[in-house]
Amino acid sequence: MNTRSQLVFDRLAKFNLTLDPNKIQICKTNITYLGFNISANDYAPSEDNIQKGTKFPVPQNVKQVQSYLGTMNYFRHLIFNYAKVVEPIVNLTRKGTPFVWSENCQDAFNVMQEIILNKPTIKNYDEYKPLFLTTDASKVALCAILLQKDGENFYPLEFFSKQLSPSERNYPSIRRELFAIFMGIKHFREYLYGRHFYLLTDAKSLTYHMNLDKEPDIVKRWLLYLQDFSYNIDHIKGCDNPADFLSRMQIEDVEVNNLFHMGDQLSHSNIKLCQSMDSCASEIIKKIEEKDSKTCQKYFIDSYTGLLMFKIKSG
Repeated sequence: MNTRSQLVFDRLAKFNLTLDPNKIQICKTNITYLGFNISANDYAPSEDNIQKGTKFPVPQNVKQVQSYLGTMNYFRHLIFNYAKVVEPIVNLTRKGTPFVWSENCQDAFNVMQEIILNKPTIKNYDEYKPLFLTTDASKVALCAILLQKDGENFYPLEFFSKQLSPSERNYPSIRRELFAIFMGIKHFREYLYGRHFYLLTDAKSLTYHMNLDKEPDIVKRWLLYLQDFSYNIDHIKGCDNPADFLSRMQIEDVEVNNLFHMGDQLSHSNIKLCQSMDSCASEIIKKIEEKDSKTCQKYFIDSYTGLLMFKIKSG
């Protein structure tokens, strides 16, 4: 029995408290608690919950969609960019939207099944290691990842993502990036408040102090909230951003970066969804949307399929 367990039992004995042996588990390397398999190093969904997630039938109406999303929300903190992945399905729950289970919905459904089947696993928080927060925002969603480092390698502690409302989607790019930082810090407050951490962002302008007098009221409220926290802002390249799937490869590199197994159900919308989940592809798409001239010389978005394409030089 380790020292910590002995301290617990000594404390219980001191105050004459007893434990029911049928309701405790001791001297085990891992346990199942609240639907998760927890070990000393990491935790993952239990086999029962993986079965529930992968055996869920394709929804046939809005009520079943809501039930499906309720089940998937159980896994959302384990899945990178969850809000963006399930966006086509979530859209079916919006008021006034007719129920049409489209190809995009089926592709999102298949991707979620594949992710859950692969048993997403997250490492446990270590209070003695520094904390890092990285965020990213697109035109439809934002995401944040709480990280720690093992040597030179980042590993995630938890994922957070949120679909943007119609008004939030109209924010300028830099405001969306700041909103992602605000929401990320707010979501992970229990980890970050009272501790110094490192904020990693690919929005270089956010590394400079913003003038409160020149910002709209909503941005002032975000910035005032952030003043309660202690952090350093470090600029990193887009493709080095762990929020873009923890990739550390440059855009110009040509190699397999992420592999998504989609079986035989290959389609344009399926490929489009996988591109949005890939670190380098999503960064390129983001730069094209921002009219980055260097990126637009090499890549383009096909107007018919909506897919990211590589420009082939003639001659």
